[in-house]
Amino acid sequence: MKKTKIKIEDRISGAFTGLYFGSGVNPRFSPMLTPEKARELFSKRKFGDYFSFPFYGKSNQLFDQHTQTKIVYDMLMKFGKITPELSRDYLMELHKKYDVFKGDVYGPSTQKAITKILAGEDVYEMGKTGITCGSAMKCLPIAMFFHNNMEALVENTVNTCIISHNTDVTIDAAIACNITLASLINGVEKFEAIKKGIDAVKKYHGKFGEKTSEPRIDERIETALKLLKGKSIEDAEKIIPEKIGVSWFARETIPGAFANYIVSNSPEDSSLLAMRCGGDNQTVPEIACAFLGAEKGSNIFSEEVLKNIEKINKIKIDKMAGILLNKLKKLKK
Repeated sequence: MKKTKIKIEDRISGAFTGLYFGSGVNPRFSPMLTPEKARELFSKRKFGDYFSFPFYGKSNQLFDQHTQTKIVYDMLMKFGKITPELSRDYLMELHKKYDVFKGDVYGPSTQKAITKILAGEDVYEMGKTGITCGSAMKCLPIAMFFHNNMEALVENTVNTCIISHNTDVTIDAAIACNITLASLINGVEKFEAIKKGIDAVKKYHGKFGEKTSEPRIDERIETALKLLKGKSIEDAEKIIPEKIGVSWFARETIPGAFANYIVSNSPEDSSLLAMRCGGDNQTVPEIACAFLGAEKGSNIFSEEVLKNIEKINKIKIDKMAGILLNKLKKLKK
């Protein structure tokens, strides 16, 4: 098994930085752009040419990719684990402080979960209709925290999904992302890491979550590999919308994120490809750029973009990554 020589601490920092870079680099459109419209607008543009394009919200503003991920990050920093009960209690405390129904920062999955908690629904039953990308979108800090303990990684990934995305397709999607990311953090080569993610889904499919008729995530990622390995960005901007899809359902967004990563050699590639494909052009690079950061380290991301993301959203990405790394160091002692 081939491994590359970058310190694990830098890989974790790279994954964390990539998560935020990918979440904030692309403008949000409401409604989402169709692939046809996206290609019309952006197929001739280069990275960054679209930062001042008319869109929804401010340039580099973070939305539910950040808020849902931050919930998982905060619980890991506070409790060192995630359970459905902790998720329920944490969400209720969050709602008391900020009212998740106000504004557009907290996404529909979080709002739906709060509604069901307030109605007294069973935390193990309330997520059994969730089939969107929110499970994988929010779970990436788990791969960083449990990168050297795959059993705990899977357990906490499943537990994170239960409250809002307790279905086979969304749990499979989250496991695929987290096993791939943890493998990259551990120095596994790009395509070997993707294979580990696929193999994990094959191993765990059907063991967790409500059964659905959704396509198999492992098979969809395998299709992405067959279609896109060795292809260019220009090829991918046509293949991904046509053969994989660009909606925010897990069956499309997560294989789409893997497809984006397969052909992207840099965060700029990932951002540009997501813009040209249309659809969910923020969750896709969030996941793909986390993969890239874990593979290549934390120095591959534009300082200018990161500084603007931090300024607009009043966050300190390095500080948050540092807290995570310090927590991991203490756990090793």
